[in-house]
Amino acid sequence: SKQGFAAKIFGKTSKRGIPYLALLGTTIVGLLTFISSIMGPKIYIWLVAASGLTGFVAWVGIAIAHWRFRRAFIKQGHDVSELRYRAKWFPFGPLFAFVLSIIVIAGQDIHSIANFDWQAIGITYMAIPLFIVLYTYYKIRYKTKLIPLEEIDLSRPDITKE
Repeated sequence: SKQGFAAKIFGKTSKRGIPYLALLGTTIVGLLTFISSIMGPKIYIWLVAASGLTGFVAWVGIAIAHWRFRRAFIKQGHDVSELRYRAKWFPFGPLFAFVLSIIVIAGQDIHSIANFDWQAIGITYMAIPLFIVLYTYYKIRYKTKLIPLEEIDLSRPDITKE
């Protein structure tokens, strides 16, 4: 919260430095999740569906970030042999991970799509519109833009061999 990524109220701490409101909020979310697994199976299924798909959305982002980093590194006149870690399958690896993650996301609930079960589709894929809304909010709020490959800052010494 002190860096602006959460509500300011979660930054309040006790005299000993414990972020008690953040701890309380996390505990309440965990408690609601636990209670929903016992009391409301539909709510539990929603939570599992949202969190499961989110992992694949993250992998899409990882694949894009890796692909763009390596392309920027080469475009700025570097050679991949300078890197500490060499992805042997580049550029195939990140592109394959991207395509495979999209296929897994799309195929999460083929049965519901085939039967036009909109409620099941909504439950299965609710992480996608949530991600889009949060991503769009972040882009608008912080006025971020896609950095051209030539302008990406690659000056960190820990990415290259010494």
